[in-house]
Amino acid sequence: MGFDSARRASSARTLRLLVEALRDGGLTPDRLTRLPPGLESFVRDWLDELEHRGTERSAVRTLLELCAVALGPLPAPHPEQLAPHTFPLRPKLDQAVQAVARFIIGDGSVERGYGFSHPRLRELYQEQVLSEQ
Repeated sequence: MGFDSARRASSARTLRLLVEALRDGGLTPDRLTRLPPGLESFVRDWLDELEHRGTERSAVRTLLELCAVALGPLPAPHPEQLAPHTFPLRPKLDQAVQAVARFIIGDGSVERGYGFSHPRLRELYQEQVLSEQ
């Protein structure tokens, strides 16, 4: 894939995520106009918003961290086993998955697991969050 093709694909991915966020109310038109262009600023804004959420913040952060470091799709039993205090019951994991459904795909099955919807999103999460820790 050439540079122009990669840039168009990146722009299309960013546009799709922005449209989904506007449609589901996770992003307002006013907030959108204040964001710098590009996927990075959108992901940073989304992560900042997640930080301001109350009860699910710890579960969401743990799920994202596990998906970011996993070497493949993460089946549902794995987060429960790796973080039993965060995910004592499946509904807690399900709530975290629902909160990040724009970026995490999969059904938690052994075949499909959970993972970032695109490798670039995973890289951004690793760069912007995990590298800060």
